[in-house]
Amino acid sequence: MRLSRVKAILLLLLTVMITGEIPGVFRLHAEEPTGYYLGPEDVISIEVWGHPDLELREATVLPDGTVFVPLVGKVDVTGKTVEEVTALLEEEFSRLLVDPRVIVTVVKPKTIQVTVTGQVNRPGIYELKPGSSVSEAIAMAGGPTQRAELRKVLVSSRETGKEIKVKVGRRYHFSNEPGSDLELADGDRVFVPETWIPDSEKVYRYLTIISLLIGFATL
Repeated sequence: MRLSRVKAILLLLLTVMITGEIPGVFRLHAEEPTGYYLGPEDVISIEVWGHPDLELREATVLPDGTVFVPLVGKVDVTGKTVEEVTALLEEEFSRLLVDPRVIVTVVKPKTIQVTVTGQVNRPGIYELKPGSSVSEAIAMAGGPTQRAELRKVLVSSRETGKEIKVKVGRRYHFSNEPGSDLELADGDRVFVPETWIPDSEKVYRYLTIISLLIGFATL
C-alpha cells in the first residue's frame, strides 16, 4: 500500500515537471468586458414595431457619427452600443408614439473588436477587419512573448459562449492541421497561455525529493 502511494506521488511530480500543471486544476484568466461600439461607416438597420413606414433597412453612420432617423432627425450614435442606441431611439420616439419598441441591428460593421490577452506584448482590445484570423489578432497585439504557448491558444466566442483551443504555428502563422485556422467574430476573446519552462533549481529540488522517496520506498 505504501509503495503504491509513493508511485502515485512520483507520477504526480513527473506530471507537474513535464506539463507545468497540476492534474484537475485549471488556470483561469480574467475576462474583460467586450462590446461593439458604433462609429462612422457602420451600416445599421432600425425597425419600429407596428410602424413599417419608419423602417430603415440600411443606414450608414456618417463621418460626423450620426444617422438620420425619420421623425427624429439626426441621432449621434458614435461610441454607443446597439443597446444604448436602442434605448436612445425609444426615448426619442416616445415623444411621438405610445410605448415604442425599437430594434437596432448592425448590418455591416466597419470593423470587429477582439480582446487579446495573455502572453502577447500589448494585451488589449483591437479593431480588425471582418474575417480576420487569430494570427492577425496576435500580430496586432505586438506578437507573442517568448513564453507564449502557441499550440494552446484559447478563443472564446461571444456569439456562442464556447471556448475553442487553436493551434498556431511558429511565427504565429497557422499550421496546416485541421481546425487550426479560425476566423474571428466581433466580441471574440483570444487568450495566449504561458508555456511552462523548467527552472533548473526547481528541477534539482524535484529530483532530490524523488530520490528520497525512492530510497524510502525501498526500505
